[in-house]
Amino acid sequence: MNFFHATDPVTGERVHSGESGEVVAHEAAHAILDGLRPGYLWAWGPDVGGFHESFGDILAMLVALQDDRVVDRVVEQTGGDLSKPNLAAHLGEELGVAINHTEGRNVTGGDWTRTARNDFTWKDPSTLPHRGGPDELGNEVHSWSRLWTGAFYDGLKAMTDRHMAAGMSPADERV
Repeated sequence: MNFFHATDPVTGERVHSGESGEVVAHEAAHAILDGLRPGYLWAWGPDVGGFHESFGDILAMLVALQDDRVVDRVVEQTGGDLSKPNLAAHLGEELGVAINHTEGRNVTGGDWTRTARNDFTWKDPSTLPHRGGPDELGNEVHSWSRLWTGAFYDGLKAMTDRHMAAGMSPADERV
């Protein structure tokens, strides 16, 4: 597994990606997928790499949602409406802040590396720029992965909406 560290040029603090359970879960997902399908990441086309990154993001969300404190915070932030910004959808917050500080501008769309809350739809990757901005899909694997992560998040939101419509409270929604 790969972890990184750098000094945030604004705060002067050293950011260690391996200190984030979310980042550890994401990187562990890469290792799991590599163990199941060796060499899969090196296949041609952005779909494979994007799926690999999305698999990491999805596992990070699922692991985070096992923590009652995270669920309580998401409920506080959203009241159960997962279309609202929330801790579970925004991935790699500390790392995202450091990236934005290093770049000197908001390149990620917020205080995260990626967000699962998006409206991206599949397009032929060859028609996309290499790196899309926060609101534009690109064919680079980290950008492209947002398509698949967003689709998973839409499913999570639909399940939550259905449970709440059946009378469950947002606090009772557990993954």
